[in-house]
Amino acid sequence: MRQAGQPALAEDLDQLALTIRRRVERELIRARVRSGHPPHNTRTEVVENLERLLRTLGRTPAGERIDWHILAPDRVEVALIAGDLLELLGNLLENAAKWAGERVEIQVLTSADGRVEIRIADDGHGVAPAHWSRLGERGLRLDEQQAGTGLGLAIVRDVVEAYGGTLGFGRAELGGLLVWVRLPGMLSA
Repeated sequence: MRQAGQPALAEDLDQLALTIRRRVERELIRARVRSGHPPHNTRTEVVENLERLLRTLGRTPAGERIDWHILAPDRVEVALIAGDLLELLGNLLENAAKWAGERVEIQVLTSADGRVEIRIADDGHGVAPAHWSRLGERGLRLDEQQAGTGLGLAIVRDVVEAYGGTLGFGRAELGGLLVWVRLPGMLSA
């Protein structure tokens, strides 16, 4: 379409293809988890995956301007397939980079019952509390000025729910949005 002189139509088709691909990926995640996969011994390390994603994000215009901080134990594992954890964290970190002013803090906490909580806080404008319960709805976009499909948080919600976790939102001490996920972790033997 671009070669035929219709770049706007080509861009629309690219966006449609991206939307379809993300929906298919999300449904595959749900199907894999509901079918009894992953096996109970699936382990994925959180901090090394966070660092890997931040290295990639640091090479993007939105990510390179952010002062990223991680506060976490040396090694924390969750009972998620690595690709699912990367999808979840990637969407959350991309949103943080998009909306933060200049700082994002990531905190990883563990509990005695083996759960892992990941908190991502930014110093942006935040989201009004009245909208917190709607975050993660398919296609919801609270700011049409920013590029996006409104699927990122919907994908996060689906992954978290598929693994029996929880997703929540609040006001960050930095002034922006606080997003937290609680996921099944791996108890030490």
